[in-house]
Amino acid sequence: MAKGEVAGERLYPPTTTLSMFMRQTLGADATCQKAVNGWAAQRAADGLRACSVRTGGYCRARQRLPLEMVNALRRHTGPLLSG
Repeated sequence: MAKGEVAGERLYPPTTTLSMFMRQTLGADATCQKAVNGWAAQRAADGLRACSVRTGGYCRARQRLPLEMVNALRRHTGPLLSG
């Protein structure tokens, strides 16, 4: 097990998934592949174990995000982003 990892820990916990999703939706290249590639690069930079760059796990993690949490974030950040 690599530094900073715990046995049984999810690769895409809700906070990580939400952060990735926000970057994905705000970026010029809003593909799932770009989001997963960025996460894999960040893990490598942090000295964590390499992970797959397949998008399936991330897409499933996004589907598990509570819709109310995403909507609340949108309500609070939307006005800030629009000016």
